[in-house]
Amino acid sequence: MAHPQRRRIPGPGEIPDAEGMVVGLLSVARHRLGMELSWLARRVGNMVAVEQVDGEADAFGLSPGLISCVEGTVCGRVMAQRAPRVIRSVQDETRTADLEVIRQIGIGSYIGVPVVLRDGTLYGLLGCLSRRPEPDLRDRDAGFLTLLANVLADCLWDSNLEWRDRDEIWRRVSGLLDSGGPAMVVQPIVELPGLRVICGEALARFPAGTGGPEQWFRDAASVGLGVDLELAAIRNAFRALPLLPDGQVLAVNASPATVVSHGLHDLLRQVPAERIIVEVTEHDRIDDYPATVLALDALRREGARTAVDDVGAGYAGLHQLLELHPDCIKMDRCLTGRLESDPASRALAAALVHFAEDIGSLVLAEGVETPGELRLLIEIGVHQAQGFYLGEPDPLPLPAGARPGAVVGGG
Repeated sequence: MAHPQRRRIPGPGEIPDAEGMVVGLLSVARHRLGMELSWLARRVGNMVAVEQVDGEADAFGLSPGLISCVEGTVCGRVMAQRAPRVIRSVQDETRTADLEVIRQIGIGSYIGVPVVLRDGTLYGLLGCLSRRPEPDLRDRDAGFLTLLANVLADCLWDSNLEWRDRDEIWRRVSGLLDSGGPAMVVQPIVELPGLRVICGEALARFPAGTGGPEQWFRDAASVGLGVDLELAAIRNAFRALPLLPDGQVLAVNASPATVVSHGLHDLLRQVPAERIIVEVTEHDRIDDYPATVLALDALRREGARTAVDDVGAGYAGLHQLLELHPDCIKMDRCLTGRLESDPASRALAAALVHFAEDIGSLVLAEGVETPGELRLLIEIGVHQAQGFYLGEPDPLPLPAGARPGAVVGGG
């Protein structure tokens, strides 16, 4: 069997409502026909992807996500009607004897039928395998399997509509990754009250008309490519590090899943880690605090600093701040935008500054867009700030020691 691709294609069998029905039907097929393994495979172009299995999968080396070229598989020939649906002994069947996969995974007997959706679209194949020949298999057993395939097709129809959306997302994100990942811009971060540029936050930008960064990262996560896309963005951001003025720090964004991945640590070892801040977004719930804390501690040992992004939005809270103990607390732009009109927001911002100083952290205000907001932030004692009023995201390196009027650039 061919080796799996680097990024697997998600399928309807992974949609919760359909998964239980698919597994149940595979079990019925395997037990009714007395075979060792049953599986559902989906055809995607000239590839066939295993979606679900039931039975002795390890014995055959088959598992969900395995992708092979259609031409090199028994099920590919069955779907093309170039092999019989029932093969009692593969050694005696001349139409499949030349396939290397038969020897690789030890197929002795085989039965498979196409799965056709309501609109006539060929979805893939429902099949069963055994390592030994099965002389008692009958042609009408393929009829029984066809009945199950029809039930399966009805089950998959609604989920297939959802899958088509997911498949389009997977192809779009995977294509961007294969072409090098997103473009990156840098937005200046200034210290308060002096307004000197001390850092830049790397922000991803995507092709015009394809949605904004939040949509791209959300879509990528929905098809299992979230970490891949984040790492591609971080990798591209690190390439700009030599272009920044000496001593200037670069901040990159990472979800909790990316923080605990080995990929982020591998990338960090390729750059001066003391010039990197890893911002953990609070829009994603942290399910495993111990693992996340250990990962952040490892980043700090490499020399990097850490920040918690969007405090005041999403899942942000004092519990998370206490657990993660970041070097920097980024105050969400929604809170910044209410400072001029809401005394309670000003009180909350002031309390956040006191809290940060008590635990040895700094507060960075995001989304500064007016002179009034900047004035209040300085009065409250916020340590750093960023926003369109102070400088728009720019693809060019940040000028050293610049002031707000000098750092505003194209977005």
